[in-house]
Amino acid sequence: MKTVPFAPYVARVQAWWMDRAPRERVLLAVLGVVATLALLIVLVVKPLQAARGQAMADIRTYETLSAGLAASGGRPAAGPVRSGPVAQILTTTAAGFGLTVQRVEPEGDRTRVVMDAVPYDAVLRWLADLESGGGLTLGEVRLDRGGAAGQVNVQLVVQGS
Repeated sequence: MKTVPFAPYVARVQAWWMDRAPRERVLLAVLGVVATLALLIVLVVKPLQAARGQAMADIRTYETLSAGLAASGGRPAAGPVRSGPVAQILTTTAAGFGLTVQRVEPEGDRTRVVMDAVPYDAVLRWLADLESGGGLTLGEVRLDRGGAAGQVNVQLVVQGS
């Protein structure tokens, strides 16, 4: 036969409960329900409401930023416009971020760029610089996991403005 480790305590609580008058049992049961509801509200409902309120505030902030970007033409304030062949701009700016371009393939007014096993953070900084530098627009961007941690394989299409 299996022994219950809390059996003496359960027996004490049952004895205590049975010693209460029926009216006291009803009051204690109601108190238990009220306490359970209060804990549910304090520990579950209030944190969910706070998280929802924060999410709504974040959404309003991002919508405001999006509207501001749309009103300004979708571009942040641009620095000097780069000039020259698109392939040269891509390779020189990539080299400035420590990236090596494997292939640059012109396709009409678009240029396809391929890089393998390059650092992810450097790629993101380079892409942000391309977008804000003026003169070039990113059309398609594909980042695939590289062979080592923190590295990616990049394929992108850039359009000269």
